[in-house]
Amino acid sequence: MTKSEKKTSPEQRLTQLGLGLVKKAFLIVIAWIGYWQTYEYVSESPEITVVIEKTEASGKNFKTPISIENGSESVSADDIVRPIKLTFTDTVLEIDPKKSEIKTAYKLSNKDVFIEFDLLNKNENFQFHILTSKRAQLVSTDCRIKNIKKIKYYDTVNKPRPFSRILNIWLVLFFLSIIFFIDAILVIVKDIELGDIKAYIRNFPLRPGNIEEFLDGYKAVYKTYRVKVKPDAEFMRQIIANLFISFPYQTKDEIAFIKQMANLKTELYVWYKTRTAFVIISPIVFLLSLIGSFVNYFYYEFDNLRAVISLPDLNLILLRTLLVVAIIIIIFPRNTMTFMFVKKGGHPF
Repeated sequence: MTKSEKKTSPEQRLTQLGLGLVKKAFLIVIAWIGYWQTYEYVSESPEITVVIEKTEASGKNFKTPISIENGSESVSADDIVRPIKLTFTDTVLEIDPKKSEIKTAYKLSNKDVFIEFDLLNKNENFQFHILTSKRAQLVSTDCRIKNIKKIKYYDTVNKPRPFSRILNIWLVLFFLSIIFFIDAILVIVKDIELGDIKAYIRNFPLRPGNIEEFLDGYKAVYKTYRVKVKPDAEFMRQIIANLFISFPYQTKDEIAFIKQMANLKTELYVWYKTRTAFVIISPIVFLLSLIGSFVNYFYYEFDNLRAVISLPDLNLILLRTLLVVAIIIIIFPRNTMTFMFVKKGGHPF
């Protein structure tokens, strides 16, 4: 810390801290809003899932295991206005319920199966078998149950198309992570040019009588900062000029403070620390999006996993992990960059 920085007044120091805190608070709010928007998107996915397992031959007929899984809040008999209706491609000859603590009732009507139950808690499921003359394929589902918008069904043999098995949000995050990582790299490789701006501000012999010369020089050197997404040079000149309106600049310490604020404003308006932080954030988002895509694609292949946790809950765990990591990096960008061995020494901030 230089001698002039030690003499910075409490008011000036609060101004510097305030700008940084406001920006961090803004980013945290944006991250939180993004999380809740994504949470609502995930929560809108079907809460009850019908899973059609592999059919086995049973004499001249075929026996198909089916499970009903609840990924939502508890559903009781009082919540059921119209029971679950499963329509198959072939007439259902017989139903064989599997023993369970959940009390169920079934009704057959040609190709339709109607299902009721007393209570189905979150992450609970029950199974039964249907007997058909041909391999049964589920055509449609229907129900009217409180807080349940629709029922999703998944055939482990005739699986949906690949993209239908991957939650769209993970595909969006996958591509965004690549875009922001490229942007972070492009910003970092221009560190020398940003360093030139800061060196100009630091070394210019600023006095009350040469402010216009300082501002014109700042504008000229700012134009050499060849980052694609940044404020216009004339706009940044005005931002720096406003410092001389907001703060006194008569003494050596006051001029040193103006220079500190000019460097801080330059970083803030090009979103330097936020954009370079994506060197760390993007690989994490990339990894989580790959995991999310993998989980959504293969979830119904793992019986043990399905027995432990529902697919919506798995997606929420990944989203919350992403939110926590993002907030940590937003609050401690410099420490995180150092910890991850990124931009060690010689950087302009």
